[in-house]
Formats: sequence, C-alpha cells, structure tokens
Amino acid sequence: MVTRLLLIWLLSFVAYFAQAQDPGPCGGPPADVPPAESCPEACIYCDFAGYMGSTVGYAPNGAPPGGFCGVINNDQWLGFIAGAASATFTIANSNCTNGDGVQVALYESCNTAPLACDGGCFGCAGQNAVISVSMVIGTNYFLLIDGSAGDQCDITITVSPPSAVQAPPVGMISPIAGPGLVCPGATVAYQVPNVTGA
Repeated sequence: MVTRLLLIWLLSFVAYFAQAQDPGPCGGPPADVPPAESCPEACIYCDFAGYMGSTVGYAPNGAPPGGFCGVINNDQWLGFIAGAASATFTIANSNCTNGDGVQVALYESCNTAPLACDGGCFGCAGQNAVISVSMVIGTNYFLLIDGSAGDQCDITITVSPPSAVQAPPVGMISPIAGPGLVCPGATVAYQVPNVTGA
C-alpha cells in the first residue's frame, strides 16, 4: 500500500512539474529552429548569443498583454533560462529596407510588462537596439525583437556576458523526504529540497 501511494504521489509530482516547465526546449539553435511568432509559442534555447537572423517573414501579433514601448510590426520571440544575474542585449541591424532598424524588449513572462525595452526610432537603421537588465538565475525569460515601423532587417544578437543566455547546470536531486510508513486514509507530506538550476 505504501509503495502504491508513493508511486501515485511521484507520478503526480512528475506530471505537475512537466507541465510547469512549459515552454519546452527548442531542440536546436535559432539557425535550425527559428524564433517563434509570439511569446506563448516561444521555446527555450540553450544558447542564442551571436545569432544572426532577420526580421523578414514575421507577422504583427499586437502588443503582449503586459505592453510594449512601441508598436509591434513583425515580432519574433526567443526564450531562454538566465545563466547570469544581469545582461546587456545588443541587437545590431543591417540591410534594412525602410531605414528604421529594430526594437527590442525582455519579458519575464508573456503576461507581464517588459523588464527593459528599446522602442527604436524612425531613421535609426544601423543603430544598435540595446537593453540592460537584472535577472534571476534559473528563471525563464523571453526576448522580443521587432522591426521598427515594420522594417525588415538582418540582425545579429550580442549578449554580455554570453553566459546570461546559457542555462545554468542543474544540481543533484536529494532523496524524497517523508514518512516511510503511512496508515490507510492518512494525509502526509513528502518533499524534495530545492534543486539548483531547476
């Protein structure tokens, strides 16, 4: 009976945390798995520092529920797990069709206001969009890149330090703590100490 209850609890625990860890991993770098069209569709990249891409081909999705410091035109989203307590994101742009460049923001969730935002400007092609933020190591974040006024540009992402977009290593999992014997009908608590990086 105890083994059966423990198995049921363990399966519930795994199912809860499997759901809680959504969004899932991208399964490759942005060059192989393009950034998402919207924040809820974003997956988690293991690393995207140095990514070279484009704002071409992305549709306008409107401002996220938490807002934005400009107008969304052709947004793309990259998710990551913070590997550093602070970071500076620099989005360089080139070959822009309208001469307006790009804008960028960082979100902790798809429903909150941006932690930092650079709304770009008209005629700013060739000028980097830059934001600096404080983050919590091990927490998911979402980077939004958008063509300013719908501009279509080639982009390069630089992150300082690069480790900021590299997930920290996951620590060891300690044994489950709780009573070994349980009476039928009893309610007991089992717990696992916090795991570093999880």
